[in-house]
Amino acid sequence: MPTRFAVALSTAPNVEKAAEIARVLVKEGLCACVNIVPGVRSIYFWDGELCDGAEVMCVIKTRADRVEALRERLVQLHPYEVPELVVLDVAGGHEPYLSWIDASCTWSCWRRRRAPSATRLRTRRPRRRLPPAPRARPPHPTRRRPTSSSPNRRRRSRCSLARRPKA
Repeated sequence: MPTRFAVALSTAPNVEKAAEIARVLVKEGLCACVNIVPGVRSIYFWDGELCDGAEVMCVIKTRADRVEALRERLVQLHPYEVPELVVLDVAGGHEPYLSWIDASCTWSCWRRRRAPSATRLRTRRPRRRLPPAPRARPPHPTRRRPTSSSPNRRRRSRCSLARRPKA
């Protein structure tokens, strides 16, 4: 059974080149998202020589029907003579996220539409917001403070009376 979505892996020589490729792929609607993971160390044979160097991994999320167009465009943009592209089928995932991938791959930047967000693709009804909690009322400006004859008057301790200067 063919899957609807795919994850493609590719490497780039540095973060700047990876970001440049990622922007073009996303803007052209060939993929929904590209994660750029720096700090990848690759060890491989090239032209009969053992190579060991730093690269950047690109994790590309797309629809399965966009993989061939993605491959063609990646080969055009990539600085390597033989760019890496390994495609993995997605067996399943979080349905709202997969819906976002589906919608994002049909969108392209030149149409000047906003890309659909994952929150707008929710199938559940949004939660009802509760009314704001009542605030405590500030003291009334014309209320009088307790006077000295009031029973709520604070009592003075004997110590404070003893320290008082005699008149």
